[in-house]
Amino acid sequence: MQVSERGVLAGLGLLWGWAIGVVGAAALGARVTQALTQVTAHALLVALGASVIVVLLGLRTTGTLLSALKDRQPQHARGGRGRDDRPGLAS
Repeated sequence: MQVSERGVLAGLGLLWGWAIGVVGAAALGARVTQALTQVTAHALLVALGASVIVVLLGLRTTGTLLSALKDRQPQHARGGRGRDDRPGLAS
């Protein structure tokens, strides 16, 4: 996912969550100013935390397709005993 896509989705999610939080707090009887302050602070902290997690996950090294395919080589092709080479099995 590109940075711009992540930004758009994070912004929409932040706006959606903020709106639900403010409306829900007001519906439960909270003062509007307090609801705005608390929900805004929580929404920004959650968005910041999620962004940090995404960046950290994006920094992980990924293997190449060639190395992944080398690891999936059958055992008998590497000189070991394969499934059909077990003693007691008829060919």
